Amino acid sequence: SRPGRTAWLYFAAGDPFTLTASGGLAGMATQSLKEAIKEKLATALKENLKIEEGEFVNPWSNKDKASVMQEARCFGDTPIDSEKCMNLLTRVLYLLQQGEKFTEQELTSLFFGVTKLFQCQSTRLRRMVYLVIKELEPSEQEVFI
Repeated sequence: SRPGRTAWLYFAAGDPFTLTASGGLAGMATQSLKEAIKEKLATALKENLKIEEGEFVNPWSNKDKASVMQEARCFGDTPIDSEKCMNLLTRVLYLLQQGEKFTEQELTSLFFGVTKLFQCQSTRLRRMVYLVIKELEPSEQEVFI
């Protein structure tokens, strides 16, 4: 490299540092450069994390039991849309884990609807079906009728 050439380094905060062609830093010692870089990176990471925390929105927070029961009709569709059914099964599991109480009729309806999904060849959907059936607790009287 030619003497006298300089390069500019920009960090997240936008402060430029000047490097000379020999690799030295104009106006700063190497140790203070390392400290400044660490500080700039830490500041940038903190700001980035603050932005990400504020942007998170729970995709199922606006889904209620009634809308899930309404959409559960897709379990009987032909052909079975495995992605749609997996999303719905995920919402069912989410509601169950949040403590949502289903009536015996709703549980039975979900149980038999979910068992129809065993016809699908999708391995991922079958795994979800096993998880949901394990979590559903239909009453014994209605299951054996």
